[in-house]
Amino acid sequence: MASSSRPQSSLVFRVWFTDTPSDNWILTTGGAVIVVATRTVVRFGVIRNAGWDDYTILAALVFNIGYLAEIIVICKNRLGHLAQTLTLENMTIVLKVKILWLADEE
Repeated sequence: MASSSRPQSSLVFRVWFTDTPSDNWILTTGGAVIVVATRTVVRFGVIRNAGWDDYTILAALVFNIGYLAEIIVICKNRLGHLAQTLTLENMTIVLKVKILWLADEE
């Protein structure tokens, strides 16, 4: 009887189902950077006709990269785990990131 689970040794499993969520976000953001960079070169360089949508895509990519940096810091400091498993250093870093995020909202 065949197993319905994915083989963990396959390349697709190792690329898309990595150990930490931040690894997957790095892959998808890297793909987005490649696509947006290609589109930007074509629209600004080759066609020389960039519109408001191109500027919006570039702004969204910048914000996405900033959000990715925040996610990486938080994941590396064990946010989402039980509080009993966090070290004092982990808690301090997570609080600093959260305070910086709240300060930006004001």
